[in-house]
Amino acid sequence: MDKSQSTAITNVFANEITEQGLAELRKTYPSDVVHDMSDMVQFKAARLIRTERNKLLESIKRRRLDVKGEVETVANKLSEEVTDIYSTIVIPFEIELERQRVAKEKAEKQKRTLLTKQRIQIKEINNWVNECIGKSSQEISNIIEAVDLIDTACFHKDIIHEAIAVKKDTLKALADLLAQEIANEMIQQEREQHEFENRLNALRMIPIDYFDKPANEISERISELSQHSISRDEYGAKYVDAIGAQKEVLKKLNVMLNQAQQLASTALHSTEQVQIDEPVEQQTTITSITDELAA
Repeated sequence: MDKSQSTAITNVFANEITEQGLAELRKTYPSDVVHDMSDMVQFKAARLIRTERNKLLESIKRRRLDVKGEVETVANKLSEEVTDIYSTIVIPFEIELERQRVAKEKAEKQKRTLLTKQRIQIKEINNWVNECIGKSSQEISNIIEAVDLIDTACFHKDIIHEAIAVKKDTLKALADLLAQEIANEMIQQEREQHEFENRLNALRMIPIDYFDKPANEISERISELSQHSISRDEYGAKYVDAIGAQKEVLKKLNVMLNQAQQLASTALHSTEQVQIDEPVEQQTTITSITDELAA
């Protein structure tokens, strides 16, 4: 620093900074020291040091405005020197401050994105109730298991309470749906079982409908029944019984067909005496068929 500058400091800025003060600042804040602003202790200390610098610069600025003119150059020089002295701490501090600001904004954006995504997931959990309406008890059971496996601990702390509540309410609603569907399925099973039994009974009663029927009608019914394939859809749990009943009915119808054919032949060629005896023989035939059906 030249003599005129030293004089300016002494005469004009003596209340703000002196030559000795500058020397002490250089000693206090040497330019060859590297400061780690990721260290919170140094970071906090730097904040105070920057405040100290700002106050000194402000006092110099105020003094400069007072004296203006010839002091302007000296004030600018002093400001540059003060800025340079403090730069080893203030510059890295401000860089770190900016880094923290950017990091904070990024973290807040990531949080907003995560919360939006997780709120959608919570809504999807709740939607399972409507999705299960009309589904089978097995399908509902599978969905209950899937919902129960949802780990609410992975939700952000701001909405984890909401996720837990929705999961609990959803499981309860699904359990109610499951109970109702099981009851409906049992009623349906009973209804189907009754229908299967009615079909089986109707199958077994076919021969009774063909008593006193001509041979051609019995033959047509035998043909229809022989071509009919017994299926599980038609008889359900009575499937095996229906197969046996079909065989037994065909057997009886064939017996009835033979007897009907014999009666028709006898009626065609018999003598008058045979015609007189025919009612007795016919009654014997009917009695024999009735005995077979009862067997």
